[in-house]
Amino acid sequence: MSTVGAGSNASDVGLIVQGTLIFLSAVVAVLGYVVQGKLKAGEVRREHEEQRDQQLRKAKLQRVRKQIQEFVGPAFSYMMSAQMQIIMSISPPESVTKLTGETPRVSIYKLSNGALEKYYAENPEVAWSFKKYIKMEINELYTLVGDDYESVLRTNPDSKAAKHYRGLLRRVATNCWFPLHDLIMQQSQALSKFPEPDEFKKKFHFVKSPLLRNHMYLGILNFTQEMKQVLEEWDNGDYTRMFPESNPLPLQLFRYFISQISELRRIENEMGLNHKMMSQDEPLAKLISADIRNNIINNNKNKNAITSSQYPTKTNGNNTTNNNGDKKNNGVV
Repeated sequence: MSTVGAGSNASDVGLIVQGTLIFLSAVVAVLGYVVQGKLKAGEVRREHEEQRDQQLRKAKLQRVRKQIQEFVGPAFSYMMSAQMQIIMSISPPESVTKLTGETPRVSIYKLSNGALEKYYAENPEVAWSFKKYIKMEINELYTLVGDDYESVLRTNPDSKAAKHYRGLLRRVATNCWFPLHDLIMQQSQALSKFPEPDEFKKKFHFVKSPLLRNHMYLGILNFTQEMKQVLEEWDNGDYTRMFPESNPLPLQLFRYFISQISELRRIENEMGLNHKMMSQDEPLAKLISADIRNNIINNNKNKNAITSSQYPTKTNGNNTTNNNGDKKNNGVV
């Protein structure tokens, strides 16, 4: 009997062990399935996160490109062109040569016969100076040549100097300031790369207006609208105003756009794109890059906009006003 009982107990133990092993195998299988499911879910989640990151990255890149292509790039180019044309005409030739490598054959400075040199020497606080511009010691410009020489140009409207002066301002206004005015009105609030308020205050410390970052835009808008009136007066032979009197030209707006496009290019670089960065403190000559210069777009489609198309010529009877504001007879008897 003891032998039979011992065999029975051994058989029971074997069954228990076998059952336990089967149970453990099942548990391991279930755990493996659960772990595999979790790993698969994690993999799917990571794929979704990567897809979302790629979509966000793509959207951010599209946004940056849109800002550059449709607003900041063209605005930078308009201001660059306007500023360089004016600087090259009112600055001493040796300074222009040092800055650009070019020497203008004719300029307001040369035609003034020393009047601009005298104005700069006697009015260092308000007169244009590239050195002061770089140091941000000058922003609002109420006259290009000074009151005394404006009077000379006003009283001698047919002189070569007066015609050159009016031609320069008409060219810059119609090709640069007017389209820039329209671009700012249409796109600035949607596509600007505004710096943080504290950063703006630090860089553009001379702005005291509560409008802060928008104050820079308001300056050129007001200046351009008054410049439009000045050109209309010239078209009618009225040279009382030789430059906007109530709204100065905001010189540092160019630096504002340099700051914006530099930040946008930095973001592009961070996203793996290769664009040459520009620092707002580099000399002006180094800020002129071909990819931005060629980025100007046509913003003169709005028929109600202040555009150059309004200023090709003005006809009064048999007389036509040319780009110098000088009337000529069309030969009609």
